[in-house]
Amino acid sequence: MTISEDQHQAVGREQLGPRIERIVERAHREGALRTDISAPDLGLLIMTVSSLSTPSAPELWRRYLALALDALRARPDQPTLPGRPPDEQDLQDLLR
Repeated sequence: MTISEDQHQAVGREQLGPRIERIVERAHREGALRTDISAPDLGLLIMTVSSLSTPSAPELWRRYLALALDALRARPDQPTLPGRPPDEQDLQDLLR
């Protein structure tokens, strides 16, 4: 069964969005995640990393997942990320 692009985005918003929010909230409470990372930041990062593979390097995404996870870890004296986290309109614009 094939789903439309709109259905795919709805699944992301309705099912994955709340799960990602809970992960981010818990990681913030535990001090494991940078304080300037939001649920939409993590969602976009997951989407980006999961798309990184080629026929000649199908496991390429694993390298960038490790890099991203390292960058997400909270560390003392960490500079704040530039800009603001994406909002719902930003996400919609990016997914078009």
